[in-house]
Amino acid sequence: MRASYLFAVFSIFVYMPSVSAQVTSDDQAITARGVVEAVEHATLSSAISSQIIKMNVRRGERFAKGDTLIEFACVREKAARNGAHARWQAAEQQWEKNKELLSYEAIGKFDVEISKAQMQEAKADYDIQKAATSQCQIKAPYDGAVTQKLMNTYETPQTNQPLIDIVKTSELEVSLIVPSSALSWLNIGDEFPFIVDDTGTTETLHITRIGAVVDPISQTVDVIGTVLTPAPQLRPGMGGEGRIRYRAGG
Repeated sequence: MRASYLFAVFSIFVYMPSVSAQVTSDDQAITARGVVEAVEHATLSSAISSQIIKMNVRRGERFAKGDTLIEFACVREKAARNGAHARWQAAEQQWEKNKELLSYEAIGKFDVEISKAQMQEAKADYDIQKAATSQCQIKAPYDGAVTQKLMNTYETPQTNQPLIDIVKTSELEVSLIVPSSALSWLNIGDEFPFIVDDTGTTETLHITRIGAVVDPISQTVDVIGTVLTPAPQLRPGMGGEGRIRYRAGG
């Protein structure tokens, strides 16, 4: 019985998570480990089922907001749009003609109102088909990079099938774990350096969020800092060390 108890205590000790921050020898700064994270990432999917005719980006490539990432053939969608446009034009011409006939009292006002309603219905149908063809291209929602391609050129995805994973590169943040004792003087808006392991560069972090809950075992709290001016080589997933200076009086 005693042996089992000692083994359990030993197991808890071995798997106890280590604190990721420590106070430097001069007690004037906290050194905290952190990881670079993307503020936004997304999996883009297809709103239509049509053959992919062009993939303009590959894994790892960067793009700018508004760039066309994927293009579809959209043969049926374009044909439906053109047909709806022709019906709208014909209905509009009939409405104009009926208005002219009404001025000569050749038809009644009710006939003009009917032709107007038909024209408006045709216009609504054209707008629907035009909106469908706008899905024939997938454009970048922000400056970013491709993390994974899930489809290839000449493949035909199903509606809502994932096509590509992207990440926003123009806005990055760092998640750190610091001792909860720092809450007495750490504030949102504070800035401090973050040294990146992979590149050796120093980034400036601006604290935007402080965790609402303290871990009861490690007595630590999450701190999130936005990278003010990310270096071109900075990537999500990189690790580093933040050095948060103690400020007397909070």
